[in-house]
Amino acid sequence: MATRDSNRAPRRAAAASPTSRKNAVDRPDLDAILGRFSEALALVETAHSALDAAQETPGVGRAIGAAVLTIERGLTELRRTYTALDLAIPSFR
Repeated sequence: MATRDSNRAPRRAAAASPTSRKNAVDRPDLDAILGRFSEALALVETAHSALDAAQETPGVGRAIGAAVLTIERGLTELRRTYTALDLAIPSFR
């Protein structure tokens, strides 16, 4: 007579080790992050365009001129960062 343990089907090995499963779960979605970054950049670019246009309004230009220059500098840095991330992402795959 067979014992109870010998009637059981053999256990399958785990498909992935706990470490590899953890890495798959913890791995960030870089495309989603870059997408959100791109949307945020577009919002700032739109705000910059609005301020730049308002700068042409008599009496307003002097008040917002420094803000427009600051936003332009920020946009330059954001674009540079976006490009660096976009180029770096393939190396993480």
